[in-house]
Amino acid sequence: IEGYLAGGIEAWLAQGKPVVHVPQISVHELREELDRNGQAPHVLDVRSGSEWQAGHIAGALHIPGGDLPGRIGDVPWHDNVAVICGSGYRSSVGTSVLQQHEFRDVINVIGGMTAWQQADYPTTEDGQE
Repeated sequence: IEGYLAGGIEAWLAQGKPVVHVPQISVHELREELDRNGQAPHVLDVRSGSEWQAGHIAGALHIPGGDLPGRIGDVPWHDNVAVICGSGYRSSVGTSVLQQHEFRDVINVIGGMTAWQQADYPTTEDGQE
């Protein structure tokens, strides 16, 4: 641990420090966006290789979360990016990494691929990592 936030988020806010919000969308909203023509987000899947190979969203870009800082140049720079993982935790971290690299149009997918699969939305095992 490099440090901690003394007084918690309340102390941070009381000092007028900046706070950044990451929009959250459900898998249902993501599916609607992907089904539309035009401004659909690019899907960035930050799960492990074995999770990816077991099934992912067609057309998604796969960069495991731990590799993301070193592969930031592989992410479409000026486009809307929806980040997904297994449940929503790693994707939250992924959106933070993107924001640290000045990406502004990022979205976290709540429930991740678990929710996607429970909704019976299609997955594929094709595609490059």
